[in-house]
Amino acid sequence: MERCNECHRHPDVTYLPEQQWPTTMVQMGKYAKLTDAERKAVLRFILTARASVFGHSAAFVEPEEAAPEEGFGTETTTGDE
Repeated sequence: MERCNECHRHPDVTYLPEQQWPTTMVQMGKYAKLTDAERKAVLRFILTARASVFGHSAAFVEPEEAAPEEGFGTETTTGDE
């Protein structure tokens, strides 16, 4: 969580719907250069904190890898390699 504070204050865990947090953490994890283990730990913290606020939580589900941002990782090959 200390890396979160480098760019912004700790997030309000109620700000986003629960279903958006996994994808948001994939994006923020890349930006903050978190390891997968660190990213998952932060996500678990956020979802646990949400559960304490709302009294429930959906099952923890790892998101699919986020789609590459436009211009990044979208190179195509010709098949001649």
